[in-house]
Amino acid sequence: MAGPAVQSLAEVANRQPGTRLRNVMLLAPDIGIFERILPRIRHVAQSMTLYVMSGDRPLALSAQLHGYPRLGEARSDVSTFEGVEVIDLSDFLARA
Repeated sequence: MAGPAVQSLAEVANRQPGTRLRNVMLLAPDIGIFERILPRIRHVAQSMTLYVMSGDRPLALSAQLHGYPRLGEARSDVSTFEGVEVIDLSDFLARA
């Protein structure tokens, strides 16, 4: 689950502000948590990559349970997250 991973990055940013990671990769993080914490964790990672895909059943179930979409859903608006590379795996996984 990416929620705890994003929260852990925030803890690192708070407790050890000099820490720098080369690349952080997130798979379907919680959109609410990610939006709220991104400004605090952006400086921790040299680059941040978000993997998204549409038609993912666990993501759809999570959205139902939490009441808002998961960031990893390809149809979520991820264009507002400046400095975050987005890779859409929908086509790749559909062929697998």
